[in-house]
Amino acid sequence: MNRTRTLDFERRWGARAGFTAFVAAVLFVAGTIVGQQGPVAPSTTTELLREFHDQSGMLLLGAILASLGLMLTAGPYFYLFQAAANRSPAVRRGMGGVVVIGPIFLGLAGLFQWAALNAAANDFATPGGGLGVPIGTYAEDLIRDQTTFSIAQGLSFAGVIGFVVGTIYTTLWAMRTGLVTRFMGTLGMALAASLVLLAQAFALMALMIWLIWVGVIFLDRLPSGRPKAWDAGEAIPWPRPGEEAAEPPPATEPIEGEATEVPADAAGQHAARRERAKRRKRKRRRS
Repeated sequence: MNRTRTLDFERRWGARAGFTAFVAAVLFVAGTIVGQQGPVAPSTTTELLREFHDQSGMLLLGAILASLGLMLTAGPYFYLFQAAANRSPAVRRGMGGVVVIGPIFLGLAGLFQWAALNAAANDFATPGGGLGVPIGTYAEDLIRDQTTFSIAQGLSFAGVIGFVVGTIYTTLWAMRTGLVTRFMGTLGMALAASLVLLAQAFALMALMIWLIWVGVIFLDRLPSGRPKAWDAGEAIPWPRPGEEAAEPPPATEPIEGEATEVPADAAGQHAARRERAKRRKRKRRRS
């Protein structure tokens, strides 16, 4: 995509991507807060199902808000991916699918998990179930036997891998093309990697805060101004440590004077030829 089309695309979708980033973060944070009203850290599976059954409605609201927030992040991340791809032919455009699918799968996993726990909690609350089976084993079997639980696990695994790979790849190229600073680019990649190292809810909350900062860039509302690569419509890589930023080539200044003027060296050569011609004429006359 040429520079003009790149800038037109970003002007048309930039505000929407920035607004979506804010909405996604707010929904996820709200859903997480609502979800904290339920069983946060139950000591046993039995306690989990009992508390879930009592507060399933509130937990459903939290799951919907958080899942919707996660799925909406696909928009801003894909916009950032497209901006980087438009500035560098080295970006693999096929990775755009991973950028979109990751957060969508992760959001759907939360909804299927709620469905699995809700069905298991209802069965657990039904009198007469699990006769002759230890209550803890019975509660765990109820959860594992839910088809939606298996679906939730598969979606969660694929979603985390897709989200981590897509976010790291997008942020890396956004940094290489000068769309985000080195510090914020490195921070974004580290937060994405923390999804497989730290508590998932904590890592996602930190990524939402990072996404708000990216949304501010999309809207061009950074107090110090956003990186120059955005307005240039082309890649402006950051200088390596110890190097100075490359200065753009100076514009060619117009030469003052009239078109009839001749440079000094050319004028001298012309005068010398005229003088030699005069000398030849004088010799002919003498002869």
